[in-house]
Amino acid sequence: MRRLRFWINALIFLIPICFLSIGAYRFVRRVFNFLNTDARLAGTVSAEATRALGRRVVIGDVKFDRNPFGLYGSNRVVLKNIFVANSPTDDKTAFVRASSVSVAYSLQQLLSANPKVPIVEEIRVTRPEVRLVRSISGQWNFSQLIKPKTGGGRVFTDRIAFTDGSVIYMDAAFPHPPRVPSRPLSTRLDRLSGIVLIRPDKSAAFDVAGIAAPDIMQQFHVTAMFDPATLRSTVHLAANRISLPFISSRF
Repeated sequence: MRRLRFWINALIFLIPICFLSIGAYRFVRRVFNFLNTDARLAGTVSAEATRALGRRVVIGDVKFDRNPFGLYGSNRVVLKNIFVANSPTDDKTAFVRASSVSVAYSLQQLLSANPKVPIVEEIRVTRPEVRLVRSISGQWNFSQLIKPKTGGGRVFTDRIAFTDGSVIYMDAAFPHPPRVPSRPLSTRLDRLSGIVLIRPDKSAAFDVAGIAAPDIMQQFHVTAMFDPATLRSTVHLAANRISLPFISSRF
């Protein structure tokens, strides 16, 4: 009888401990798997980007195509499902979304002391969507991101390529001639693909093609040069079926 009571008490004591041990093992295993996958890195990058930009940034995943610390040859890191909030106070609306951003780099280039050598080789963006909004007072939704110049330095990259992008443009202070009444403009550009080349002096050349809203134009192709030091730009536009009524009503 005493042995039976002993074993009953032992089972009553051991069964909860077994369940707790199994639960603790599963929890530790999940945490270990999380710490040893790209989920932790994506969370860290998201937090650092949020701190740097002053608005919410979410990166869904981070993948390395090759050894990230390889000394020779090009390496590539891919950020997936990127979200950048519209403003510090509006973290639900997207200022920028992208399916993926691929960054090609090499350690030799990263560590270079040559000011004419960009930090990374190339950035490729897939299915980006950018929302450009200007208020009636002339404030852009990206104004908070523009930092004062701190002198020269290496450009981050000299080549940005993108495919299947979109731009949502909402301008409550759209420019107009003195005799033309002020009217806001809301439109969008789709199926944007192109490339941006950035020079050591920070000037940039653009080559972009896409489709505009039917009430403005259809397919278009733009090549442009922009110099941020002088704010001068040269733009060449080729487009199909430009809407003359739209131009005459605005200008």
